[in-house]
Amino acid sequence: MACKLKSKFVGSFEIMKPPAKATNPQVVWSRVPRAFEIHMPINLKGVKCYHSQPDELGGPSDEIVEPIVVDGEERFEVEEILAECMHHRRRQVLVKWAGFDLLSATWEPIPNIPMMVIQRFRGCFTARLGC
Repeated sequence: MACKLKSKFVGSFEIMKPPAKATNPQVVWSRVPRAFEIHMPINLKGVKCYHSQPDELGGPSDEIVEPIVVDGEERFEVEEILAECMHHRRRQVLVKWAGFDLLSATWEPIPNIPMMVIQRFRGCFTARLGC
């Protein structure tokens, strides 16, 4: 996903006690899932108080989805495939990930997605078109 499309603020995350060697009072250490790829410590300028938004207003759930570890790699569960397209001569699918809101859907190359999930999407899609 393009950086400009990513949320600037996500959370909520637990603030941890800094390591004994830490001396800078302008930074905090937070317990963040690895998938966010955030480097610690975080400057206080980049931290805000978290206020959840109700689901009926389009807010994401407050649950933090933890990845599943398969063969030593972190992965997330595919909830649904929303679309399929050709991009730079490669087929891609728009994936809605289980536990994430619709705005977190990402375009993924077909080899990254289990084939049975792709086939289920294609079968449902052709059934909707009446093919």
